[in-house]
Amino acid sequence: MTELIVGKDSLMVLINEMHSIGKDSFRVKYPFYDIDLFDFRTDFRISNVVGKERLQQLRSEHVPDSEFLRDDLPGYDELETSFLSSGLLDYENWDEFRKWMTDLVRYSKDPRRMVGSLSFAIDTSALYNKLFSSYLPGKEIDFDIDDIDVVISDVVRGEVSSRIKYKYRSSNIQKMKAVFRNKRFLDEFANRNMLGTRKAKLAQLELDTFTQELSAPRISKVDMKDSEERDIEIVRTYKVFSQTCGMNIALITMDQNMADHAKNSGVMYHTLVYPNKEYGGGHVNPWRCLSLFHDLAVRFGVLVLSGMGVVVFGEWRGKTSQDYTKEKLKLVIDEKSVIHEKLVRDLDLCEKILNV
Repeated sequence: MTELIVGKDSLMVLINEMHSIGKDSFRVKYPFYDIDLFDFRTDFRISNVVGKERLQQLRSEHVPDSEFLRDDLPGYDELETSFLSSGLLDYENWDEFRKWMTDLVRYSKDPRRMVGSLSFAIDTSALYNKLFSSYLPGKEIDFDIDDIDVVISDVVRGEVSSRIKYKYRSSNIQKMKAVFRNKRFLDEFANRNMLGTRKAKLAQLELDTFTQELSAPRISKVDMKDSEERDIEIVRTYKVFSQTCGMNIALITMDQNMADHAKNSGVMYHTLVYPNKEYGGGHVNPWRCLSLFHDLAVRFGVLVLSGMGVVVFGEWRGKTSQDYTKEKLKLVIDEKSVIHEKLVRDLDLCEKILNV
């Protein structure tokens, strides 16, 4: 076996290598349930997506009397969110939301329609779906994301940070080995991040987009322990910031309670709604498919590209915070694979070029 740590964009090398040998598709498998999540074709099409009922049934079969496993095993939510964050699925009210954002951006440039500048804010529920870092950049919108202003509350930052703390203990690994298939992959998870932490790490990437790429100012907070109080505090911090700076704040949320707090506080808001239909496959933008594979690998922990002799780890022994920031993955390539030699050589070359 050959192990390589690569950036998500280097997965395009793998797809190209498959195409070069006439391999037109592979199955993406979650090995711990021994289930195919979907088929991926090298012409960038997805088909045969596992249904919600089937995936949830398999998840239930792997949950014994263990509170830890009930919280940690990935299910359809993780699959759906990966399709959503990579732009393969649209929010149920996407057209309405796009018009809302577009109108506000246009109004902000017309002093007759809006007095003062405009900044978009986000709450924790929307942060987890990578709206600004992954979803919006690939959509047809009438403004440039880099040209809008954003703000972020320290309450939101604190909620994400508070979830980056849980790692697998040896007792957890033993419980997983007692119920999982393909147990050999579990050794990579010893003392590594659990599902909740991995999802929070993806949310941290969205925070990094806000603070580093979009230059969002940080809005200070007060400590709130109760979750409902935290929702109120998030809205309050945005309201106070708006009044202090003479700025119009438009809050994006996926939580109806948060929307009600914003309404009662006089803060502009829009509630994004999860899709009500399952993703059935179709053509995928080549670069969006790389985001899909990255987010899937992180949320599920490990994926097997069936028939290719390649295993993709989103979590592994030795993974660092910088690996998360740079969206790195670990590939384990079977030396018996027909693409092993060429794939290893080309991946190594690409990583050297990218790191120059």
